[in-house]
Amino acid sequence: MRNLLELDGNISIVGERENIEDALKQIMDEQPDVLIWGSDLPTINIQALLTKFQQYESATPILFYGSYADKAHISKILEAGVSGYLLRENALESLVEAVRALARGECWFSPYISELVTPTDGREPTPDLTEREEKVLQMMAWGLSNQEIAKRLNITIRTVKFHAGNIYQKLAITTRAEAIAYAWRQGIVNDSGEGDTK
Repeated sequence: MRNLLELDGNISIVGERENIEDALKQIMDEQPDVLIWGSDLPTINIQALLTKFQQYESATPILFYGSYADKAHISKILEAGVSGYLLRENALESLVEAVRALARGECWFSPYISELVTPTDGREPTPDLTEREEKVLQMMAWGLSNQEIAKRLNITIRTVKFHAGNIYQKLAITTRAEAIAYAWRQGIVNDSGEGDTK
């Protein structure tokens, strides 16, 4: 992966770490544009590590790199707050594209991941989302945690959860991953993220 990234003249690798504490320290010191998190740890450990990462309130988006292929594991990882999910089988042809997308403030998912979190009934819901619900959904699609959304919108985490619950009900879905997939399909996400992702 390092060799592939180094072939791109616009991507610089600032470090590689195996220890989470060392990685967090370097991230806070250097504020990289993207963190590639490669792991096949049990899901519970991944969620715990991502929660710890979020406590540092870093704005660095996370590109998760792994081989989980079932919906339960994938949904939990997306709900933990990653901005991208790259399957190992797509790494060679998609790594640079995924890194560039996250650096622009977008989300990026391997095709299989996007299909897996898409509702399977063939119908695209057309809910009447309020302006605030649409903004919360947009920020969810950027990979922001509830805490980060609350801070940016100057509301409480409880209010964020209330809006998220309304979104799930109107979209007839049950997971954050499905909400994110819907937002990207419907063009709700502002690719540039101007005014909100800085």
